[in-house]
Amino acid sequence: MNAMHDPQSAPRSAAGPGRLKNSRPLPLSPIVRAKETHRGLPAACLVFLTSGACGAPAHDAQTHDTQTRFAVTATVEAVARVVTQSAPSQVVVSTTDVERGFVDVAEPMRLRVSANSPGCVLDIVTVAPMLSSLVLKGLGSDQRLEAAGGTVVERWTPRGIQPSTADLVLHFRLMLAPQIAPGSYPWPLRVFVRPVESPAA
Repeated sequence: MNAMHDPQSAPRSAAGPGRLKNSRPLPLSPIVRAKETHRGLPAACLVFLTSGACGAPAHDAQTHDTQTRFAVTATVEAVARVVTQSAPSQVVVSTTDVERGFVDVAEPMRLRVSANSPGCVLDIVTVAPMLSSLVLKGLGSDQRLEAAGGTVVERWTPRGIQPSTADLVLHFRLMLAPQIAPGSYPWPLRVFVRPVESPAA
């Protein structure tokens, strides 16, 4: 009589439960192997491992510095200013003055001139038709000017680009026109100043 086969008494496979005899383990994917082999590495490096880019040489960007050089020049404009500190307000003509033909004005004209040029130009203008000419004194040598006035150049050495200041004391001899009678007349002269480099100098 044949013995009945008991499934429970059959010897179990040495491979253990759920595993076939002589079966081979399934290969792990590259991603799983990377995770198991490099467990504990930073996530950023794992990304390089799975992508195959870990250890690739990095290329630094080169920065090019550009330098530009240029020359800057500045031109200081020549300027001159004048302040009249005192001046005669009128001219008193006496009979003696008429007879001799001129008046020596006792009160001088005092000017303070500032300029950043090596001197200044004085423009003297007659504003009343009472003169035939005039003589200007006080600038080294006497300057004889026409009835309408004239131009006198006064030179000095400036202190760098800082304005130089000069105090001028001008004396006048007024040569009278033939029709002038004795009496009092308004001061007939005006003085203007400009730098010596002015094209009109």
